[in-house]
Amino acid sequence: MISESFSILNILLCFRICFIFKTHELKSEQLRNLLAVTRHVTICLDSWTKRGLTASFLGISACFFDKLSEKPVHAFLSLMEIKHPHTGEKLAGCLDECLRKWGISSEKVLLVVTDNGTNMIKAVKLLQSQYSQPSDEISDEEEESDYLNKIKIVDSICIFFV
Repeated sequence: MISESFSILNILLCFRICFIFKTHELKSEQLRNLLAVTRHVTICLDSWTKRGLTASFLGISACFFDKLSEKPVHAFLSLMEIKHPHTGEKLAGCLDECLRKWGISSEKVLLVVTDNGTNMIKAVKLLQSQYSQPSDEISDEEEESDYLNKIKIVDSICIFFV
């Protein structure tokens, strides 16, 4: 027989879990709305491997200026477990998935900050070439901002989409 206190604890735990999920959904939607109206976003990438090489992770965050609050915002977008090997193609796929999930278009990405790992540089270059492939129709806005389709490596640390 299950005690009455056990049932109440289970109900409270369910309410707490539901509250956490609802709060996460609400905050995620608020962040999506902020990202939708911002002009430029800086994306930050970092990967690391757990001791003993048992697991590897890729963290992705975004920095931008919120016009309404007149404050800079640094938001954590994603933490993905990545399987070995950590190729540029695999990292580019993770970054692309994250940008699409949050509705961040390539035109908004002003800067990608990462370490000088060859796989990170390759990932950003792969994504840049994917985003800059010519389409059949080119708008006036795209012609004016064709500088977004170029990459420059600055101090071997930052990769710009400028």
